[in-house]
Amino acid sequence: MATLSKFDFKELLTGISTRARRPEDILSGIRAADLEGVIFPRFADEEYTPFASGEAIHDGDHSGYLVLHRSTAQQMSEGPGDSADAPDYIYSVAEGDIDDFAAIKGAAGFFTSHPGKTTFSPVQSVSEGKSTIIAANIDYHESDEPVDLHFQTKSGGSRIVRTRKRWISTVDIDGREARIHEGDMVAMSGSRGLVFAGARVVAPSRIDTLYNLLTDAYLAAETEFGPASAWERLSDTAFFAAHREEIREIVASDEFRGFQSLIGFCHAQSPLRVYVNVHKTACVVRPGCSPRR
Repeated sequence: MATLSKFDFKELLTGISTRARRPEDILSGIRAADLEGVIFPRFADEEYTPFASGEAIHDGDHSGYLVLHRSTAQQMSEGPGDSADAPDYIYSVAEGDIDDFAAIKGAAGFFTSHPGKTTFSPVQSVSEGKSTIIAANIDYHESDEPVDLHFQTKSGGSRIVRTRKRWISTVDIDGREARIHEGDMVAMSGSRGLVFAGARVVAPSRIDTLYNLLTDAYLAAETEFGPASAWERLSDTAFFAAHREEIREIVASDEFRGFQSLIGFCHAQSPLRVYVNVHKTACVVRPGCSPRR
């Protein structure tokens, strides 16, 4: 059987939904990577040469400003305006500690040259659900030269950070040194362990979007109606009402119907005993979401 691409896989899900294909006919050709573009937001374009590579230990594709010191992250978050409006950034340090907690928590992703999975920074990054890469083939540099870094907030405003000049470097395929300075845009793929210079476009996952919406609706119902009736009252929340048409459209799509049929077939063959192992309420809620609602 030919190897499936993530784009082919979406077509196969439609085939299952329309009964043009059977789940058992395609399962033998599915790889974990084929699911990426279906159940997670992923970079939409593929023709990019990575700046660096490492070991991927937590999924997610994100772009943001490169931040190489916790003081930079702190100044970005404490700038004028709402902290939720702070610029998106990717955090990277060689060896972090408890003082890097806030910087990691506020980041869209984290990567490091350190190879240890159980050191503070990668453990904290994974526990916060951040895209995470370790053992990246990069070196860290810092000089005493002062610089003003200019960042754009989510709403289009500007924040200026006064700090020292910092950058990361690696050696490209031609043996030349390549650099990315703190404050430059970078992209990282936590599913493939790749770091890119510059931002990249992320294509959203409809299935991921649906489960996130249902999770948020449940949490709203739990707050408003209590945990005993949260599932039954999920559709009575203002949050659900605001997203009702989007939820209905995704649930009715051939892609999602095919995905549900495939998952249902897999569960019938080999029922799962443990669905999730997490430390956050939203993560516990998500596996229990009922898209058929």
